[in-house]
Amino acid sequence: ANMGMNVTPLLAGAGVIGLAIGFGAQSLVADLITGLFIIIEDSLAIDDYVDVGGHLGTVEGLTIRTVRLRDIDGIVHTIPFSEIKSIKNYSREFGYAIFRVAVPYNMEIDEAIKLMREVGQKMRTDPLQRRNIWSPLEIQGVESFESGSAILRARFKTAPIKQWEVSRAFNLSLKRHLDEAGLDLATPRMSVQVITAGGGVQKQ
Repeated sequence: ANMGMNVTPLLAGAGVIGLAIGFGAQSLVADLITGLFIIIEDSLAIDDYVDVGGHLGTVEGLTIRTVRLRDIDGIVHTIPFSEIKSIKNYSREFGYAIFRVAVPYNMEIDEAIKLMREVGQKMRTDPLQRRNIWSPLEIQGVESFESGSAILRARFKTAPIKQWEVSRAFNLSLKRHLDEAGLDLATPRMSVQVITAGGGVQKQ
C-alpha cells in the first residue's frame, strides 16, 4: 500500500508539525482569551499611558491578540496578550505628583514647609497648571533622615498623566521662589527629588 516507501519518517514529521500547530493554537487561544478579559474589564484603551510587563508607553493599537505601545524614545513594542501578567495604568481617574525635599539640618524645617506651601498655593492659581492640580499641596511630614538632611515628603493630586508636568512646574517655581528669598540651591541648601512612574527617583 505504501509502494515500498518507508513512511515512518513522514509520520514522525507529521507528528512534529501537528504538535507545533497544537502549541501555536494554544498560544493563539491564550492571547484571545486574555485579550478578551482585558478589553471587557477596560484595563487599558487607546492613548492610555501604561506599564505592561515592564514596557512603559502610550497605547497606540489593540488587536485581537496584541497591544502596541510607543515608549518615550519613540520605540514601538508589540506585546501578545498572553504575556501580560499585570497592567499599571497611569491614565485613570487621577495621579499624584510626589516630592521628596531634602532640608539640611542648618535650615529650619518650618521655614522649608512655609516655602513649599507658598509655592504650592501659587501653582494652584497658575493659569497653566490650575486645571492639572486637584488638591492643595499636602505636606506629609518628615519621611526620613539622609546624609545630613531631613527628607520632607509632599504631594499634589493631579489630573491623569499630568503628574510629571506638575512636578517639573513645581521644581521651577520652587527654584524661582528660593532665588527671590536669597537662598541658593547650589550650596546645597535644599534639594528636590521627584518620584517617577517606574518608582525611580530624579534629583533636581
